[in-house]
Parts: sequence; C-alpha cells; structure tokens
Amino acid sequence: MDQFKSTRLTRGQIISLIGITIGLVGVRLLWFNVQSNDYLIYLQDWATKIKELGGLAALHQQVGNYGVPYQFLIALFSYLPIKSLYLYKALSVFFDLIVATYSAKLVTRVNPKINFVLPYTLVLALPTVVLDSSAWGQADSIYVAWLLIALWYLLNHNNVRAMLFYGIALAFKLQAILLLPFFAFVYWIRRDLRHWAQFGWAAVSLYAMNLPGFLAGRSFLTPLTVYAAQTTTYKTLALNIANFPKLIQLLWPGISLTYYESIKWGLIALTGLILLVGFSFLKRVDLTPKCFLLVATWSFWTCVMFLPSMHDRYTYLVMVLLAMLACLDRRLVGVAVVAVVISTIVYIRYLLQIDSVINLLPLTIIQLVSYGGLSVITFRDCRSAYPGRLNL
Repeated sequence: MDQFKSTRLTRGQIISLIGITIGLVGVRLLWFNVQSNDYLIYLQDWATKIKELGGLAALHQQVGNYGVPYQFLIALFSYLPIKSLYLYKALSVFFDLIVATYSAKLVTRVNPKINFVLPYTLVLALPTVVLDSSAWGQADSIYVAWLLIALWYLLNHNNVRAMLFYGIALAFKLQAILLLPFFAFVYWIRRDLRHWAQFGWAAVSLYAMNLPGFLAGRSFLTPLTVYAAQTTTYKTLALNIANFPKLIQLLWPGISLTYYESIKWGLIALTGLILLVGFSFLKRVDLTPKCFLLVATWSFWTCVMFLPSMHDRYTYLVMVLLAMLACLDRRLVGVAVVAVVISTIVYIRYLLQIDSVINLLPLTIIQLVSYGGLSVITFRDCRSAYPGRLNL
C-alpha cells in the first residue's frame, strides 16, 4: 500500500491561501445578483414553496426534482432572513472551497513537489467553477466535493470511507453515478472484488443522508423514485453540451428525433463498450497515483461524452480533473485549456441565452478531439507503466 502523509502547509502558503480565497470569493460576489433562468424558473419557486409549507415540515413531500438532502438544506434556508438567491450561491461557494482543497490534496499526493497553492488557485479560479456557483447558483460543487473526497480515500486504499463519501455525493446528485465504473475498475485492478460488499457502504450513507425525509414520513423508496423521475426529464440526445450525441443531433436532427429511443440505447451500449474495452486494455496497469487520476478523468469524461441526455454542467468534474492533471503533466495543459474554454463558452451560451449566436458544431468537434488527446495520453502512459508492456 502506498504510504502518504497529511499535507503540511508553511506559514507563507497559509497566508497565500487566505489571500487567494478572499480574492476569488470576492470575484464570486460580483455575480451574486445574477438571476439565472434556473433560479427564476426552478430554484426560487422551490424555496418559496418550501417556506410556505413550513420549512422542515415540507420534507414530507417532494418539492423540485433534487434529492432530499438538498431539499433539507433549502428548508433550513427558509428560517433565515436572507434572500434565497444569496443562500443558494453561498452554499455552493462554500463547497467550491472544498473542491479546490481536495483537488490540491490529490495533486500534491501525486507529486509532493508541487506547491499546494497552485492547484488550489487554479481550480478555484476555473471559469466553470466560478460561473456554476456564483452566476448560476447551481449545486454541482456540492456533489463534486464529496466525489473528490471519495477519490482521495480510494486513492489511499481506504475503501470503506471512499464508499461512504461516494454515497453522500450520490445522495446530492444522480450524476455521481458516472464515476461508478471507475470505482469498479479500481476494485478489479487491485484484486479487491472479493470485497464487493463494501459498495454497500455507499447505499448506507445514501440512505442516511435521506433520514430527514424518512423522519418526515417519506417512503423508503424516495431516493430511488426521485432519481427515476429525473431519468425521464429530458427526452433528447443532448442538451447544451459539446459531446458525441450532440454531434449526431446537429448533423442529423430529423433522424435523432424519429429514432430517438433506438439511438439512445445504442449510445448507452456504445458507452459501455468503450469503457469495457478501455478498462480491459488497462487490466494489468500499475495504478500509480497519476494513472489513478488519468483513468478517473477518462472514465468520467467517456460517460459524459457518449451517454444520451447529458448537458453542460455534467462536465463540471471533468474540468476540475483536467485542471489537476495540467498541474501534473505539461502535455495535458493544451487539452485542459481547450476543454475548459469550450465548456466555459457553452456555460455562457446558456447563461446569456445566446443559443442562436454560438454554433455548437465546431465546438463539439474540437471537444471530441480534446477527449481523444486525453485518451491517447491515458492509455499510452498507464499501459506502458506496467513492466513488459509495449508503448503505443
């Protein structure tokens, strides 16, 4: 087992981190009055309805389409004399800090020579991270923070804790499921499949996070029914995102509508096949900390890039992971910059409602090339890390 030490920061680093945090939180405050369509159409109404139903008393029924843990936090908001817009954003900004902290911990775990301040600052300053919490008021930083903590423990062979935190992430957002194939891969590579029952800890923490709902009288099946309903929300190959299903949708709009169901299941099968082939290719890899992050990024990005009904914010974790990898490998700087720029443009396309101004087709093609670049580096580096393997 790899040994690791807790990150020890110097006084200078701590002072730098405090200054950087204050500065980048200040940048976020500039966006706090922005009311996105998501807030105006959904989030604001959820907060209003929950308050009218009595705050915590509202937990006995579903309000909105997010899970009970998020509804519980909104219920707590209802007791504060502060506009819900600011509370939503303050919560997400708080988790921005956790995302940046664990990103830096993971990077310095891979290469202790890297200054903790670098990845922390880079991730906290990512346009997609800034816009998601401060302009959009969305909750992606919440589940991603728990996923990064889960990755930290999985990297350090503490599987039970990894699964517990993974379950918390899943309790907040269904999108956390996209990292599950990577968890299964790690168990397979490490010969830990005999401990497959450890995956049950994720279910334990998932249900524990739903406890406020159960105490309010909600069904024990609530975590499943809420997410089952989400899977039928968007009956389209892709929304506002630059990925493979969007390419099909843009090139053959008529076919993608007429044969939606067939194409949808075809894309799901294609995603599973790509993951299976990729993992099989890496089945005897020496899962070094760097390869751990490379394969985690490739696995999650593969799901986002090929599964149907994805949209812009599903790339949030990918951009964070790419920023981390750019700190570790200069060859990935180009891939990270291009991917983040495209994702930022796609974010702005939605936030400013300028769909007709920004053509997604060229952005989609470029993003697919970026994904291909990451894939080549991942398979070449990680497969060749195993003694006796030939380089690609």
